[in-house]
Amino acid sequence: MAIRICMTVISATQAKNNFGELLERTQREPVEISKKGRTVAVVLSADAFQQMQAQVEGVKERKSIDGILNWIEGHPAKQKPMDLEDYQQHLDGKYG
Repeated sequence: MAIRICMTVISATQAKNNFGELLERTQREPVEISKKGRTVAVVLSADAFQQMQAQVEGVKERKSIDGILNWIEGHPAKQKPMDLEDYQQHLDGKYG
């Protein structure tokens, strides 16, 4: 069973005449291009394509910053948080 992703649909003529706008929109979502009522292409961002490639190749998808923040919220620190100066010293010691 195929999963249908909701996306903007534009005609091939609109894609040609508004190519810059098409490229900008692909940064937010894939764009389906139709010609004479049938889908002829789907345009997506390079990042979305790389994530799809990684999944096909069996590589785990990279965690988004939201995923990291969700994890942090679900796992609160068990000790006093570092202040900025302590954190900078930690980074300098680790990556020097």
